[in-house]
Amino acid sequence: MTEDTITKLGKLIAEGEGRDAVHIAVAPVQAAVGVRLYSAQPIAFVSGSQEQVIPSQKGIGIVDPYLTEPVYAGQRFWMFLYPATITSLRHVWTHPAFDPEAQISKHDIRMRAGEWIQQFASSVGLGYYELMHVAQRYNEDPQYLLFGTEVSGSIPKEFWDNYEIVTGKKPANCPTGFRCAC
Repeated sequence: MTEDTITKLGKLIAEGEGRDAVHIAVAPVQAAVGVRLYSAQPIAFVSGSQEQVIPSQKGIGIVDPYLTEPVYAGQRFWMFLYPATITSLRHVWTHPAFDPEAQISKHDIRMRAGEWIQQFASSVGLGYYELMHVAQRYNEDPQYLLFGTEVSGSIPKEFWDNYEIVTGKKPANCPTGFRCAC
């Protein structure tokens, strides 16, 4: 589907248009207190919220158009954002009405943590896998550190924070320095 085709969603099309597939930005939302919403109804956020929605002709999207029954206060559903309104698209879309940090996926967070560890490993003269191996072994056995004179340095707290994000394992101990002959 071309970008031009995307902007035509919600409008009548000319004869001769072929079949296509579309990506639609969706966000999980909740019907605000005291409202009942219907399939394809225009909606907007309650002032100050990025989750609670109310009916609004000047909304930023619509209630999931495939729902076959009303949505009552407190129920959660997908809001379909209007075509051509998102401002960026990668693994996660962005939209001016949403906090960008709240949209970061666990995958993105893990990727950022891995990149941080890669940069740290390079800065101390180690490869990523060497550093992660030493950290893993140390967490299994706090007596394990390869001592020598080839590499030494300090280990910032951010390393252990990022190690936990990448591995999913809380470090047993977090040494702040090392000397390694690996």
